[in-house]
This record gives sequence, C-alpha cells and structure tokens, in this order.
Amino acid sequence: MTIAAITLGVGGAREGMSAWVPGLCLHPSLKLHHRNDENTVATWAGKIARKRAMVVIQNKSGQLANRLFAFAHFIGNAIEYDYELVNPCFDEYCPYFPALTSAECRGLRISTAFHPSLPYRFFRKGSELLRRRMPASPWHCFYTLADGDPVFDLQDAAYLRDARRKVVFTHGWEFRDHASLLKHRPVIKALFAPDARVLALVAEWREKAIRGADVLVGVHVRRGDYARWQNGIYLYDDSVYRSRMMDVERALKAQGKTTAFVICSNEGIDMGVFSPLQVTPGPGHAVADLYMLASCDLIMGPPSTYSLWASYHGGGKLLFIKDPHTEVSLADFEVHFPDGGGVRP
Repeated sequence: MTIAAITLGVGGAREGMSAWVPGLCLHPSLKLHHRNDENTVATWAGKIARKRAMVVIQNKSGQLANRLFAFAHFIGNAIEYDYELVNPCFDEYCPYFPALTSAECRGLRISTAFHPSLPYRFFRKGSELLRRRMPASPWHCFYTLADGDPVFDLQDAAYLRDARRKVVFTHGWEFRDHASLLKHRPVIKALFAPDARVLALVAEWREKAIRGADVLVGVHVRRGDYARWQNGIYLYDDSVYRSRMMDVERALKAQGKTTAFVICSNEGIDMGVFSPLQVTPGPGHAVADLYMLASCDLIMGPPSTYSLWASYHGGGKLLFIKDPHTEVSLADFEVHFPDGGGVRP
C-alpha cells in the first residue's frame, strides 16, 4: 500500500482558515491531457486547501456488489468514527438507492458527489491527475492499494487522524472495517434499500415464485466474466446447479417442506433444464435480481460478493458452492458475516 502524506505541525495547516464554500467545477475546457495539466493540479490543490476535512473514494472497484461492499465498509467506519464521507464513484447506481440522497437529513455526513456540478468523469480525471502529480500536501493525501496488497484496516489510527484533518482520497478495493459494517448494519441496510419500483417488483416476483411452496431458494448462476476469474474454476454448467438444487429439495422434503427456486443470472438460462423442480427466472436486472436473492429464505451460488450482499442485506442463509461435485446439506447454509476479501463478482 502507498500512503502519500505530509505531516502537519501543531494545530494543523488549516488553522485560521474559513470553511470552503463549494465552488470547484471542472469542465471540458480544462484540457487535462494538454499543457494545462499543471494549472489543473494547481486548481485542485488550491480548492482542497480550503475544503473541509473528509474522505473521498476515488476509484471504482468492480461491479455492483463490489461497489456496495466497498461503500458500506466506509459508511460503517465513517459513522463509527464521525467523519465526512464522499463517494462520487457510485454515480451510476445512485438512482436505485434514493435514501443516499437524503443521508444528510438523517444526520449522516455521507454524500455521493464531490461537488453538485462536477460529473464523475471530470472528478475522475482531475483527481487522478492530482494523484499522479501531487499525491500529498499539508491539506490532502492519498491512501492507495494496489492489486495484491493486504487488506487495509480502516480502524488504523493514522488513517482516522488524517480523515479528521485532511481531504483523504482512497484508491483501491481492500479497505475494510468488518466490526463497523456489522454494528451499523441497520443504517447501511436503510441507505441501500432499493427504490419503490424495485421493491414492488421484488415483492410481486417473490409471491409468484414461491406460490404453493414453503421455502424459496435463490440460486445465483454466475457466468460471463467467471470464465476468466480464478481460471474459470467457479464457472459451473447447468447440471451442477441442478444437482445441488436437488440436494436442497430432498433435504427440505425430509423436513416436510416444499421448495421453490428462483434463478438469477447474468446470462440467459433454459429453465427446462431444471425440471421437475419448481423454478422461476429472476427479473433480469442487476439491481432487481440482487434484491430478489435478498428476499429468499436460502441463497446458493459460487463465491461472489453478489450473493454475499444479498445475504448481508436480506439476512438469508447462504451457501457458496465451492466444489461442484460435493453434495450439499441444509447445515451448509450459514448467515455469512460479510467478508468480501478474495471474493469478486
């Protein structure tokens, strides 16, 4: 991990400075890749010197579930240690989570825009240029994690000190505070409750999927990029999922319960393959499928933060299928305390 920082003297470099009135605005006229680069860096550095202390998530790590967990760890930590948090990197998902825009009304210093008039693409270009050209000053620093670096504990004393005194940019995936993630789960769940349309769709879909059954099992069939991730060891064909679903159906039948399944995937699935099981496809949208899984009583699939988030948010017991040939039992389903380390969608 790289930490670019400059130590402040007693009282800090901000002493006597007035609070910054937001006014930073980058536009295409700032040719970030031309000779104006130095001017752009100077502009950012000057504005940051007058900006109040906060932590800013500077890069996008993976897809939806990765982004949810990354944000949630920071949120838990920010609530626990009382600092301001900004995540401009959640921009494309914000419309699905309306509570995020009302966070300040809830007494939380959490937002998703570095400045209201600064689109993510300009924030990204400007902050990345700053990271390369001026990674530290008395008023800001970067905490950078490269791929393969160990997990960074957000309870680190130096980090928390910086978070209260500077503009701290974080760059990387493995920033974690599991204790605060769990402690503040009710607030995090509320912040990441999907909008009313998604909730209504999920409720309707669940009612249809479970009709006539006692237990609804969500099955996450991950394809696409799993052909490459971990050399494809978790890219299972339909027969593997069917066999493991049959295991669960038999186990629940032994308890006198009937089972229904809902299958969510990032590729089209032939539902006929799973006959005679009672199977319904998911809604077919990344956010709706995620919260469809979260509504299930049990969840199963290959290791992924996607099903892990569903378990974290919805509370359903989760089973990771790690060996396609091993029969599973109900005892294998657990309430997983979130640990995204080593699990990537």
